[in-house]
Amino acid sequence: MPSVHDLSIYHKTDALLETFTRLSDPSRCGSRLTVDNLRDTEDPAFSLRVATFTDSQTRSTQAPIGAAHVLLNFGAHGRELISSEVALRLAQMLCGEAPSRFAGDPERSRDRIAEMLRHVVIKIVPVQSPYSRRLAEVGSGSCKERRLNARGVDVNRNWDVLWAAGAAGEGSSQYRGPRPFSEPETRALARFAEEWRPDVFVDVRSGDRYLAMPHAGRASGPSDRADRNGMLDVMRSVSAMIGKQYPKLMGMGDLPFGPASSLGEEPYKATGTALDYMYTRVGVRRSYMFEVFGASTVYGVGGRAAREIGRLPSAVVSLLQVWFVDCSERSPQRG
Repeated sequence: MPSVHDLSIYHKTDALLETFTRLSDPSRCGSRLTVDNLRDTEDPAFSLRVATFTDSQTRSTQAPIGAAHVLLNFGAHGRELISSEVALRLAQMLCGEAPSRFAGDPERSRDRIAEMLRHVVIKIVPVQSPYSRRLAEVGSGSCKERRLNARGVDVNRNWDVLWAAGAAGEGSSQYRGPRPFSEPETRALARFAEEWRPDVFVDVRSGDRYLAMPHAGRASGPSDRADRNGMLDVMRSVSAMIGKQYPKLMGMGDLPFGPASSLGEEPYKATGTALDYMYTRVGVRRSYMFEVFGASTVYGVGGRAAREIGRLPSAVVSLLQVWFVDCSERSPQRG
């Protein structure tokens, strides 16, 4: 990796969040998109930006009856800059302002997105850890500081699931925090998920390339056979789809997939994660972690990262596309 990283290809955090707000203007995507803030009741000064997408024809009244809920989280670790860039480009695709080829040609892809939004409400949290991303976007602080929040806590080790097994030392790059949900970044997202009850959760990360299901904190997949097989079927389809449509993006072979603890260049167990909490505590039966960019390019090198920012959102939409078929077959009903 070069000693000097080209960070100019990435948006500054404030500019990225402001772009979401501008997208929601009625003259652009306002009929399909609204932007709000998730407040933390214990720390009122903290909030997470959240963008909501659904069918424009029902926006003025209510979400479609029986619409499935999809929650996409980006930027849990600030140094994973490309994660939030994927969130922005994905939003532009959902608005029809950026082309997508996840369903073949751009016109067919736009039609497929419109079809999904008639049945699905998608909520995007583009930056879960704004503090550390602001450090990373200018190359400030140490690599560890760009991973942790303002209090030196890894927000993806702070969830109340196998939390006690996490790193207890404050100097650790994976410090779990003094107690579960000690951090506003996790509290705000957890409280929202418990109220909104998503059917699908995807935590979009970078540092490797794979698509994972629970569990991250133990060496096994879900014990529920229907959940395990359902997630494996979706991941298998997405892996094949991405490998076929984006062979240069994947390199050799299809996208690896399976339980999170079994994947990566050096597989390891991670406790206190959003992935496991959403599945085991919130009851999200389709819970995934999508690692979208390799470890050697956490910051991105030159034009390669810039090109892949444009391709990766189609990969995320491919996950939604395949899940939508799975969802339709299961016919979820909401009151």
